[in-house]
Amino acid sequence: MRNARLLLALLTLLCADAVVAQQASYASYGQGCQGPCRPQKPVRWCVPVLKALEAPRIGKRFRVTATGIEPIIQSVLLTGTSRDRLGSLRLPLHAPWFRKNCFLWTSGELATLTRMTSSDPVVEFQIPNDKSLVGAHLYQQWLFVIALMPSSDWFFSQGGHGVIGI
Repeated sequence: MRNARLLLALLTLLCADAVVAQQASYASYGQGCQGPCRPQKPVRWCVPVLKALEAPRIGKRFRVTATGIEPIIQSVLLTGTSRDRLGSLRLPLHAPWFRKNCFLWTSGELATLTRMTSSDPVVEFQIPNDKSLVGAHLYQQWLFVIALMPSSDWFFSQGGHGVIGI
């Protein structure tokens, strides 16, 4: 009987650890790169910062923003399922049209275009109340594009890694 109580106590502790492991989280990874946050003269340079306004939880809204940029820039929030690969390409990825030291940190299967007006861009997702999503990973990054003829300027925030929780 004593061993049964000890086994029950041990199982309770192990199950409690499993519940803790399903907590929602969001953390940064990689680094952003500098871009012309205000392209008109005088040019102001900055490194945009991705921030989650709350951790991703099933049945709740989840919002992501970027700070440190001017409201005239087109932006795209990239959301993906990998921080290691984009198809057959390895991440992080640098392309010739990216600014120096700029890297793509996410696979970006979903691209959400935002039109910035007077404040930092915010993208909101409603995460379904589906327990099968608990523990799912998502990777995000802001892409900013300034279209100046004859070329454009692409720069990025750092990456963000979310784990969907309860």
